[in-house]
Amino acid sequence: MKILETFDEYTGIIKECKSVHRNLFSNIYFMSDDIKNYIELGRLGYEKTEGGVIFFWDEELFYRACLYVNEKEKFIIRPQNKKILVRNIYKKEETEGRLQCIGQRLEELGFQKAGTTIGIQGDPRKIYQRCEPMGKYAAVLEKKGYQCKEADFSMFQEIETMILDSGIIKDYQMDYRTDEEKKKLEKGSYLYLTNKDGQICAASLCVIKRGIAKVEGIAVKEDYKGRGLAPSLTYERFRWMRDKKIRLVQGWILTSNVPSLRYHQSLGYEFINKYADEWILGTQ
Repeated sequence: MKILETFDEYTGIIKECKSVHRNLFSNIYFMSDDIKNYIELGRLGYEKTEGGVIFFWDEELFYRACLYVNEKEKFIIRPQNKKILVRNIYKKEETEGRLQCIGQRLEELGFQKAGTTIGIQGDPRKIYQRCEPMGKYAAVLEKKGYQCKEADFSMFQEIETMILDSGIIKDYQMDYRTDEEKKKLEKGSYLYLTNKDGQICAASLCVIKRGIAKVEGIAVKEDYKGRGLAPSLTYERFRWMRDKKIRLVQGWILTSNVPSLRYHQSLGYEFINKYADEWILGTQ
């Protein structure tokens, strides 16, 4: 793998691919600002392959692979020193043809399909109105000594670990951010609940980017489940979005997680025609 050093080098590779190969397939697109940021951090690499090029976004715990290939040619994705995620984003009507060819090739290369997620979105103001009855849980918990707090940077890692350990999302489903990027997040992006002894019982991570809130996870420790902490923290989260005047919230849910799909629908989320197949390749 070669590391990209400049944005011009990146655009040059794209231009070269277009001149040599026709009708190229890409599984995911990135904003130019994101591309420039990863290049500056030295976290964007690439490998040329038959039919195009594979870009590797270093997400610390794994590589996110972006395909820019002609799927009819036998492109190669070699194992690296970290697992590789290929996330194919598509609309429901696009499940045949090119996407099917990509899936078959990934299987040939040793990738395993980890699951399919569906995109959801909603109006935080309307969802907050539905969540207002959950405020009773927050009131009851407060009387019992529970408190909702906004975490500072020193607690971010603990909260991220707690969310990942809960199993609600995988490490490759949590966006990577540098320490500096985390420090610049909106206050309250990391929320948590403590009991009367000050111990963390539940936590929520939601990030605002380009005016859109993205919920990345909410988790309750096993010993505290069934006590109303999840609805209380959900209520606090949407109150936070209301205070920030956020107009759109988005997220992804596994299509196999029926309880979560029903729960989010009951809150007022809408399922959008946007799916993502997640393929994983282990280390070399």
